[in-house]
Amino acid sequence: MVAPLNASAQLALDASSLDQLHALASKSPDKALKAAAQQFESVFLNMMLKSMRDATPQDGAFDNQQTKMYTGMLDQQLAQSMAKRGIGLADIMVKQLSHTLEAATSTGKAAAKDGGAHPGAVLPSV
Repeated sequence: MVAPLNASAQLALDASSLDQLHALASKSPDKALKAAAQQFESVFLNMMLKSMRDATPQDGAFDNQQTKMYTGMLDQQLAQSMAKRGIGLADIMVKQLSHTLEAATSTGKAAAKDGGAHPGAVLPSV
């Protein structure tokens, strides 16, 4: 059984979350779409935080490789925590991609009903 993805309970650098997302996609595409959009939002927020950190002056007494490493780790966890609450990007992505998924699924069903794919038809990937 695949447990639902809980972004706040996992570390930002958890490699097994991709496997869980893949398994969830085969069982429940809608939930997987939401989880993938939330992960994308987390990556986007992490990139934004990193860009903001890079834009600040870096010549203080406490600016060294170790503090940069821990600040990067903090930013990853912060981005994941912010993405769990959401900034709206994941919701918009789910809305947009669910329309695309529905259209691809209906086109694939129509092609299967006709006995073959129509020229230019987009079939959903499994």
